[in-house]
Amino acid sequence: MAKKKAAKPKSKTLDFSKYIRWFWMLFAGGILAVVLLFLLASWGLLGEMPDYTRLENPETNLATEIISSDGETLGKFYFDDNRTPVGYEDLPKNLVDALVATEDARYYEHSGIDGRGTLRAFFFLGGRGGASTISQQLARQLFVGVRSRNKFEAATQKIKEWVIAIRLERQYTKAEIIAMYFNIYDFGNNGDGIRSAARIYFGKEPKELDVKESAMLVGMFKNSSLYNPIPSRNPIGVRNRRNVVLAQMMKYDYITEEIKDSLQKTDLDLNFSPESHREGIATYFIDPAIEIIFTEPLFVGVTFFWVSVYVGTMIYFAQTEGEKRIGKYLIPLTLFSLPVCAIAGFTVAIAGLASQGAGQ
Repeated sequence: MAKKKAAKPKSKTLDFSKYIRWFWMLFAGGILAVVLLFLLASWGLLGEMPDYTRLENPETNLATEIISSDGETLGKFYFDDNRTPVGYEDLPKNLVDALVATEDARYYEHSGIDGRGTLRAFFFLGGRGGASTISQQLARQLFVGVRSRNKFEAATQKIKEWVIAIRLERQYTKAEIIAMYFNIYDFGNNGDGIRSAARIYFGKEPKELDVKESAMLVGMFKNSSLYNPIPSRNPIGVRNRRNVVLAQMMKYDYITEEIKDSLQKTDLDLNFSPESHREGIATYFIDPAIEIIFTEPLFVGVTFFWVSVYVGTMIYFAQTEGEKRIGKYLIPLTLFSLPVCAIAGFTVAIAGLASQGAGQ
């Protein structure tokens, strides 16, 4: 009798459909969770969020300068921040290029959040660079504050930064955001904002900065306390960081390799000139002005308002025959400014110094 052939065991077909369903469910759940977190943050449920009024008028402390008709700073005073803002048109192209190349190479391509950078930072846990855009860094400087060491709070802050960055991109142009970022940053040594920093470290106005000077200042965005260029602090670290910025500028075709190589060999060439209330060519007006503002009963109501908003008022007047005739030109300007309550205390106080200025 012929033997029956043994039946071959049926091979099991693995069913991946269940795993595929789970994958897409988890993926969709993650997307919904992110959307929900964004909504909660935008509604203010993860902490206070700036409204559109604050976005339009962010609070920044400004120094008050007295400037002659020919543009000379006769004196300045400030309480916390030695900041005088500049416009985008006052920033040299090499300074803007250095910032974009180093901090946010796709700045002109996104709307506040760099998707590619965020995914890279997520998968490599930040090992191949961070994902904060210039807009996010500005949001942190203006509204969020120093990153918390608590992981949950830090994650909440990051989400708020994302939401505020998107709102800033809707509220301002790319150029305006860059100017705001340069103006708000503390470069150390009383260098609040790019104008003070350029004058303190190089004795120049921002528009006069060359490529290597721009690269040094942009390098300080990483940590201005650590990368402090003065000789007693960390000039070697600052030079190394500046060279990283120059390499980034070459990488993104803002400068050639030859320029990069030549500039990396140079020293920092600082012209360190610290600024204080004593700086200027007519500083004898500053201390008496402050004394009058804080002691005269006439200005008590106005003074508190002025201090609370830190009005950075530029007062222009003629200096045609030197400082000794300063009072003659201040008085008519003061009378014109009287109805403006925000600067009334300051301008009237200066008027009271007219006779003093004329006698010096």
